[in-house]
Parts: sequence; structure tokens; C-alpha cells
Amino acid sequence: MLEINLLPLQMRRRKELFPPSFLFRLGGLFLILLIVISLITAGIRWQKGISCRRIEEKWRGFFQLEDKNRRLEIEKGNLEKYLKRKILWAEKFDLINQLIPPGVWLTKLYWGKEKEEEKVFIIEGQSLALKGGAVESVIKFMDNLKNNPAFFVDFKKIDLITRKESEGTMGFKLVIK
Repeated sequence: MLEINLLPLQMRRRKELFPPSFLFRLGGLFLILLIVISLITAGIRWQKGISCRRIEEKWRGFFQLEDKNRRLEIEKGNLEKYLKRKILWAEKFDLINQLIPPGVWLTKLYWGKEKEEEKVFIIEGQSLALKGGAVESVIKFMDNLKNNPAFFVDFKKIDLITRKESEGTMGFKLVIK
């Protein structure tokens, strides 16, 4: 049956647009939606935190490697400087043996001090008077040493000091700086 409300408009009960049960449902739905959104954002922040920590660890490792590389470069430079100053004596002695002319023999090879010089390499020996004389043989030996770049690379200068002459031989001393 049909109900008709004959009350005047002011006294009539108005129909509610949203009944209370609908508002409770809507509030509950909004609360559930808010909880889901907050859980999703918390999960995203947590994952970003893990990613940031991993990136920070990688950067820390990178900087540690960079520092280590810098220290190794410094050590490499120091080692190269040391190796440039280091004289490979086995090679030098082989070269002296190859460059020595006939009629010249060596009696002493040593480090010493000459006048005010610090540490000079000294070669002492004897020379026979063959094909032109004893002095020419020693000068030829000195020139051979000077003109050999593999030998003379570690040195700057060679001085010849002649010594005593006796019975066809002449003593000499080469001071290599």
C-alpha cells in the first residue's frame, strides 16, 4: 500500500541522504584504505632504506678501494724512484767484461770516496803496452765505457788517474761519478 504524507512541508520528516549505517560503512572503508596506504608507504620506505644502505656500503667500498689505489700509486712512484737510483751491478760487470780491450786487466772494483765526492765507483787495473801504448789502451777502455749507454746511464762522468809505470805495464784508476 502506498503511504502519503499529508503533513505540511515544515513538519514533514526529511529523508536522509546517507543513512547512519552507510556512514559507518564508508568510515570503515576509509579507515581500511588509510591503513593499506600507510602499510604500502612503510614497505616502500623500508625497501628504499635497504637500497640506500646497500648503495652506501658500495660507495664505502668504492672509497676504500680508491684510497687503497691512491696509496698503491704512491708506493709505485716510490718504488720507481728507487729502481731508477738502483744500479744493476750484474749487468754493469758483464758490460765491463765485454768492453775491456786486450792488454788491460782489472785488479779492483769498489765503492769509495774521491776528494769531496760522495760514493764513487772506482775501477783499478793494469795495462800492457800493446799496439800504441798502455795509455791508449786505457783511454780506449774509458771511451768504450763512456760510449755504451747501457753502462753509462747511471753515471755522469769518468775521470782517469794514471799511476805508476813499471816493466812495460802501467797502473790506472778510473773514478766514475
